Parts: sequence; structure tokens; C-alpha cells
Amino acid sequence: MLREAGPLRRGEGNIDEGGVSLERALSLLFDLISLDTSNPPGSEGEICQYLGNLFSREGLSWDLISFHPRRPSFYSFLEGRFPGSIVLTGHLDTVSPLGSWSFDPFKPFQKEGKIFGLGACDMKSGVALVLDLFLKFSRKGKPQHSLKIALTSDEEDQYRGAQSFREAGVLDDALFVLELEPTDSLPLIGEKGEFWVRAHFRGREAHGSTPEKGINSVLAQAKFLLELEREVSLLPPRDFWGRTTLNMGKIQGGRQPNIVPESCYSELDFRLVHEEHRDLVQKMMEDLGRSALPGATFFWETISYKRPLSSPRENPWLSSFIGVYEEVLGERYQPKIASFCTDLPTMFPEAAPPFAIFGPGNILQAHQPDEFVEISSIERAGRVLEAFLERVLFP
Repeated sequence: MLREAGPLRRGEGNIDEGGVSLERALSLLFDLISLDTSNPPGSEGEICQYLGNLFSREGLSWDLISFHPRRPSFYSFLEGRFPGSIVLTGHLDTVSPLGSWSFDPFKPFQKEGKIFGLGACDMKSGVALVLDLFLKFSRKGKPQHSLKIALTSDEEDQYRGAQSFREAGVLDDALFVLELEPTDSLPLIGEKGEFWVRAHFRGREAHGSTPEKGINSVLAQAKFLLELEREVSLLPPRDFWGRTTLNMGKIQGGRQPNIVPESCYSELDFRLVHEEHRDLVQKMMEDLGRSALPGATFFWETISYKRPLSSPRENPWLSSFIGVYEEVLGERYQPKIASFCTDLPTMFPEAAPPFAIFGPGNILQAHQPDEFVEISSIERAGRVLEAFLERVLFP
């Protein structure tokens, strides 16, 4: 089982065949945070080289799967005795360190039971656990099924690392997937859909002193967005999925204060609890766009779409994982869904294998200045993951 953390010395985590080393996982986490993988601009080469050196020292083979020469993802596996694999996956990139950081985001430190630094929560603590577990199980002989590690690039932008794994086909034999995004060490058995659109209005320019002579595209956009937010809030909720939500992430239009703006666009983020809600949202936009302002023209375009995913609670693999969770932590599990999107819909665009989203850290810390992860959350997640993998790989 996990041991209590001793004094941290970067790069000196011990390999311990008797269990997962919390000290080693935290040491790995310090090293990972220190490597800048901000996206944009996106550069995972250095962290993949670090991982390659780590695996080579342990005598483990590894590979890079890239969509661009400077944008690799990391892959390795332990071959099993029987067909099929258990996949451990996470992403290597982070958002850029915007906002008011009070310390260097690439110089991690420990304070009051927390590890601070960019990516500490989202999601280098999950990656550190993946690495620690993989190294531990690599010393136990041949597992019953293959154990695969898939660490992606570009999750924070266009999911192109996940796309490169899909195209390579190396995860096609997955029996069960563990996605280690931050869930506060609580199993999530699905995720909302992610539907991003760009909504355009075009009006007519006029002098700012005679606004009645023009058609104000910004005004049309504002009326459209206010009504759209109201109508989306009325969509029916779904059991344990919650509600479909809308975030108005960007709006841009006009040239200067004394000109009636001819064009304006907004970029919108819908999180869908059901695929049917995509059709409903599209109809809302079309109806509201046409009626927003007389004379204004409207159209919209899809930026990206990732469908809602869920894993059946009765699936034997998922049931086994939840059973281990309840046994190890002594807690009853109530089904919950992630409000955020992961690499999974891109890795498995047609039909996803059974999966659980489960990792250390609270999603409320993601994309925040002074990001941190609680060490107790890493410890909890590690205990469950180790017990589950032990049970299914070395019964």
C-alpha cells in the first residue's frame, strides 16, 4: 500500500516492489511540474524525453506517437498472457500560466499537505500515479492482460494527441480504460458532451451619431445570447447527469465607438447531457438568430463536437473497479458524471470501451492561478488504483 511521504528530494523516488511509493510519486510529480508543457504554444518533446529516459533506466520499451515533430505523446505497455488490455491514460500538456500567480508556476513546492505548481492538479499528479503504478507492476512478471500507458499531447487544445493514438490503433484491444483526470478520487462513469460553436451576425455600418441608419450586429448578438442563455436553462435535466450548460467564452465585433458595427461573432461552449440536446440547441440558435434584430443576418458554424459518453454501471469491469473503490475506502458509491470533457471521445469516436474517470485533485483547481493538489487525494487515488490493478492483472 502507499507509504507516508518522507522528505522530498526531486528525482530520487525509490523503486519499491512491495507497493506503491508515495514518495516516488511525489518526486515524479515535482519533476513533471518543472517541465513546461504549456499549451499554447504546446511542446511535449522535453517531457517525453524525460519519460523515455525514466523507462529506459528501468529496462522498459517505449514509443512516441506524434501528430507533429514537436508534439509527441508517450506510449508503453506490459504484454499480458491473454488478449485485451487495461489502459491507463492522461495528458501531458497544461494550460498556459495566465492570471495572477504568486510564485513561479514551474517551481513546485510542498506546503500544508499540498503540492503547488502548474499542472499539479490538471493533471500531472494523475500522470505521476500512472507512472508509479506502471513501474511497480513492470517488476511483477507477466500480467493476465496487457497494461498500457497512453499519455497524450494537446488535450488542452484540439485533442490531437488522442487522435494520433486512435489513428495508430494501439488501444483497439482495450478491455477497460482508466482516465486519470482530477475527480477528487471519486469514480465518474461518464462525461458530458462538448459542443463548441461560433455564432455570426452581420448588420450594416453607419456613423455613430446616426445609429438608426445602421444595423448593429453587436446589439443583435447581445439579444441573441441573452435569450439563448434563458432557453438553454430550461432544457430538462437528466438523472445524475445534471443539466446542459452554456458558457459564452468569447465575443468580438465592431471597429470603434463612432461606427455602428457591421459584424460580430461569439464563441460558445455547450456541455450536453444528451445527444438529443445538440439538435435542440441548434434549433434554438437558428430560431433566435433569425429573430434577434430586424435586418441582421445570422449563421453559425461548429468549432468542435465531442459526444456525451457513459459506461454502463453493470459492466463487469466497471463494477469491479467500483467494488474495489468501496472496499478500499469504505465508502458507498453513487453514480456521477464529469462536467468536463476528456480525451476519451477522441480516442474512441465510435464506441468507447468500459471506462472510469478517476484521479487525484479537484477540478475546481484546474486552470487556476496558484494551482495545487492535496497529497491526501493522491494517496486515496493510488490505494484504489493499485488494489484494482493487482486484482485484475495478478489474480
